Amino acid sequence: PVELEIARWLRARSMMALAHLYAVRGAEAEAIARPALERAERVLGEANPETITLLSLTAQSLRMQDRTVEAMPLFERGLAVMRANLSEDFPQFSQFLSVYAIALYSQNRFEDAERVAAEAIQRAERRGDEPVARIDKLTAMQTRAQALVGLERFAEAEAILTTAIAEDEAMRGRDHPDSLEK
Repeated sequence: PVELEIARWLRARSMMALAHLYAVRGAEAEAIARPALERAERVLGEANPETITLLSLTAQSLRMQDRTVEAMPLFERGLAVMRANLSEDFPQFSQFLSVYAIALYSQNRFEDAERVAAEAIQRAERRGDEPVARIDKLTAMQTRAQALVGLERFAEAEAILTTAIAEDEAMRGRDHPDSLEK
């Protein structure tokens, strides 16, 4: 069916945009994600998880190019769509919040970044011990700690980072190259 082919094409575009983001190629990621986002919105609607993924990837690609001001409306729209249409346990919700918190932090919006990162941590914790949820939680913990430093709440930041280090080592094991305990 045509719908399945379109969905596959959109998923492939999402994966390519993500690959470019991981390779720190923001302009290339945007060139892939933006047209795919426009098509996803037309074909799948704004509340479809694939559309939301492409919205996030487009916003992240803009932020990577130091175009955070342009990215923020996309993040905010994505968050509003997710809150209105997706369940509390939607797997990408905590990821989206974590990336949004990083964008807020990069604009020195420390209170907003701290609040959004705290929500990302809570959502990741609700997803349990699944590996991606644990990584999402650790990323959000780091962002929350950075925001707390920006707010000059150093003791809270240190407590969060100490917990994050312990959880990271428990997840990866003591033999991992990044482990502090060898």
